Amino acid sequence: MKSSGSRERHHRNQFVGWGLAVLFFWLFAVVLVISLVACPHFAHALESDYAAPWCAERGGVAEKVLADRTRVDCLLPGFAVEVDYGHNWAEAMGQALHYARMTGRMPGVMLILQRPADERYVRRLYGDAEYWSIPLFVWTVKDYELQGKQQEK
Repeated sequence: MKSSGSRERHHRNQFVGWGLAVLFFWLFAVVLVISLVACPHFAHALESDYAAPWCAERGGVAEKVLADRTRVDCLLPGFAVEVDYGHNWAEAMGQALHYARMTGRMPGVMLILQRPADERYVRRLYGDAEYWSIPLFVWTVKDYELQGKQQEK
């Protein structure tokens, strides 16, 4: 039979175990909140948050599934448009070219720019399109301007 001292130690160890679990939970929660506040790129909106309204304003169909089961972000009457963040400019160009071939429409890219320095991605996109003589249409959404307008409200 166990003595009362042994039972008391067992309860104390259980309490310490739960205390550590609670401590780790709060530590994780604090680190998560700080990382979301300090690193806004983790908290940015999804591409579809920009693509769907942008596409609808222009009379397009968002997230159209094509014959090869790929999905074009916005199918406009004359364009197959890939929507992506500026730093993904090269992938966006490749996807737009594929969607254009699959739909028989002109390739287009709508880049979401998160800061003024992201304009360099637009220049790269235009530069490659010009170099390879690709008739690529480019639209931009300046997220940093939209965020400023929301903060003013």
